[in-house]
Amino acid sequence: MIGQGTVKASLARVRGLWSQYALLWPLARRRLAIPGRLRPFWRDAAAVVGLSLITVVFVAAVGAPLLAPHDPTAVHLEQRLLAPNRHFPLGTDHLGRDELSRLLYGARTTLATASVVLATVMAIACTLGTLAGYYGGWLDTVVI
Repeated sequence: MIGQGTVKASLARVRGLWSQYALLWPLARRRLAIPGRLRPFWRDAAAVVGLSLITVVFVAAVGAPLLAPHDPTAVHLEQRLLAPNRHFPLGTDHLGRDELSRLLYGARTTLATASVVLATVMAIACTLGTLAGYYGGWLDTVVI
């Protein structure tokens, strides 16, 4: 049976340990500081998965020169139409080019094209929105 003195001694020992970490306790209890407007985004699983996928594709596209195992344009007819293996993780095409390298470098082109299109559309939309807001009337009706 545990006596009263034993319980008091253990509580004193716990309090002593607790006082050592008392300075760290507010940091341990503090949650990640997420601004109020972003909380609904981080609680939506589909949004987080989508952002993660876009981030992975972006990092792979930007890091293509470092990540690509082979030259994407090098032709090796003796290695054409190979199935995925250790040397060619996604196999080769009809000219013996590595599919993974071509996919990584192709993502760079796709992201660059999408960025140019996005910038162009934003410039047009901002211009039309500004004109519609400034002049109003029939221009506002037509644009909006």
